[in-house]
Amino acid sequence: MSEETRPTRAARLDEFEVELERYLENVRAGGQLQEVLDHLDRIADYNVLVIGDAIIDEYQFVQPQGKSLKEHMIASLFQDREIYAGGVFAAANHVASFCRSVDVMTALGDHDSYEDLIRDALHDNVRLHSVTRPDSPTTKKSRFIDSGYMRKLFEVYFMNDAPLPPREQGTLNAWLGEMLDGYDVVIVTDFGHGLIHGSTIELLASRARFLALNTQANSANYGFNTVTKFPRADYVCIDGPEARLATKDKFSDIDEIATSSLPKTIECPNIIVTKGSRGCVTWDGSQMAHVPVLAPTIVDTVGAGDAFFVVTAPLVAAGLTLPLVGFVGNLAGGLKVGIVGHRTSVEKAALVQFAEQLVGDRAR
Repeated sequence: MSEETRPTRAARLDEFEVELERYLENVRAGGQLQEVLDHLDRIADYNVLVIGDAIIDEYQFVQPQGKSLKEHMIASLFQDREIYAGGVFAAANHVASFCRSVDVMTALGDHDSYEDLIRDALHDNVRLHSVTRPDSPTTKKSRFIDSGYMRKLFEVYFMNDAPLPPREQGTLNAWLGEMLDGYDVVIVTDFGHGLIHGSTIELLASRARFLALNTQANSANYGFNTVTKFPRADYVCIDGPEARLATKDKFSDIDEIATSSLPKTIECPNIIVTKGSRGCVTWDGSQMAHVPVLAPTIVDTVGAGDAFFVVTAPLVAAGLTLPLVGFVGNLAGGLKVGIVGHRTSVEKAALVQFAEQLVGDRAR
């Protein structure tokens, strides 16, 4: 495509506005916002389990100085440092204001556990349960960030991502076997760092009353952590690249993958594939729907997909139609991309206000 025919940023924003206005008009015309609000009230008494990998996210803010004279690297000047309880903990905090109680099950390292930081970060209605991974730290991802432009330069992982040893997996499974029946929704945030495998998968798939599943692809597990490791789920929410990995399909249209290829890899009646700046596609087994992105301005994308997933999982369990689930998910993701790291969480009041502002303001 030549420079003359390539869409300008202004043209892309205009296209975004037109698509968004068309979508919001349909939401208004169908009275769908009230349906969303009713279901948000319906999940207020839910008890939720979030199980997944513990991750500590460290942001090292730096000011790039220039290329080293003798090495192929950029020298940087340290500015500031922030450290957050990420991974399963951030996910639990996102859903905490939507549901009555949230339990977290994970594994912490037997050294550098960051347990005090984690407990301080969790919301009041979130309870921590954990097994201890021997000879390992709690996984930490240290990102170095250009403080002037919020651009991530590189990251360093501190972790042991081997499967849990048999004794620790037995402890985890025993806890799950005793507790699973007590949850309205079980949310699996699987970052592929060794917590969830083998008999744990079998237990979750067979015993969870409602199983919501996200298996993340990242630089440490790329290609090895897909939804195909589970035989079934009640709700699957993954992004486009993760859907391609699960179906081993590099080139087909994402809509085709979401509605045809992906359902063949896992037994699941509700599937959403997120597409970044192009919103998401939903599939309930008979109807496909597209939901446009609701926030064109991005500060930090870390955790946006997790916020989308965990906020929507209880709503799927409560019976909200999947196209409206996609709407709520994009609201949650839109709020999260405006938050640096995990400084704060997506809250119900902010999400409702965002929805009412979008639908109401555009109507005037």
